[in-house]
Amino acid sequence: MLLLLVAAPVQAQNATITGVVTSAQSGEPIAGVQVYLEGTGFNSVTGSNGRYTIPNVSPGTYTIVAAIIGFAPGRQSNYQVQAGATETVDFALAS
Repeated sequence: MLLLLVAAPVQAQNATITGVVTSAQSGEPIAGVQVYLEGTGFNSVTGSNGRYTIPNVSPGTYTIVAAIIGFAPGRQSNYQVQAGATETVDFALAS
């Protein structure tokens, strides 16, 4: 009897980026902030509690931007996302 084993390719585990966006002046959460990885289709919008989650992010280096009218954009450049990790990136936006 012949037994054939085929190894399936191992895929890199994707990561999740999550965090809270607040006002730098008051510390209050900001709803409706667009948080995205520059140059990709990965994005999210903060809820009423200022929280966002971007799931299924491929490992790599990204610039993460948080933007909403009335506040200066927040930016984290050269952010390294690790495979399988849940990364926390918070922003405090100045008005």
